[in-house]
Amino acid sequence: PNNDRDATPQVAEKPTVTDSSAKVPSPELPPKNSQATEPESTETLDERQPVPDAETMRERQAKIMEVFRDDFSKARTPQAKSALAKAMMERATGIDGATVDRYVFLIFAVDLAAESGDGTTSLASIEILEKEFQVDTLQLKTDVAVKSAKTVRLREDHLGLAKFVAKLIDEVVENDRFDLSERLR
Repeated sequence: PNNDRDATPQVAEKPTVTDSSAKVPSPELPPKNSQATEPESTETLDERQPVPDAETMRERQAKIMEVFRDDFSKARTPQAKSALAKAMMERATGIDGATVDRYVFLIFAVDLAAESGDGTTSLASIEILEKEFQVDTLQLKTDVAVKSAKTVRLREDHLGLAKFVAKLIDEVVENDRFDLSERLR
């Protein structure tokens, strides 16, 4: 009879709530994401310049629009807007350092190129902005997609825009930026 008892597996009794000496193991948490373990240190390590404040931006935009008034007034067609966007991007790349003027020229380039359906110039300008300034790249790309959708006319341009938006949606989802997804519908 003792052999039967030895053959049955021994099961430890569960600790009861009233048993204060029993320790209930805490559930094991998954390893933390390395980005989450550095709360604000990534911001302090960011060597990019902050986006200029709104007042400074307005002043510089007004000054640049005054200097380039004729060019802006002539930029009515998609081709003219694309040409002006390229000129603005070229002007920005001629300025050393991440200055307010460089930022404003690049923003003009992004906007004008998007309005003309020139995705290449828009994205090239965004790439420079992303390297030098603490911009919301996904927001800028979303703005480009929305503006470009209003201007593209040719079938191949629609296909290019559709591919761009598909990649952008993946980025939006990957970065949990669902606030932007509504604008991409």
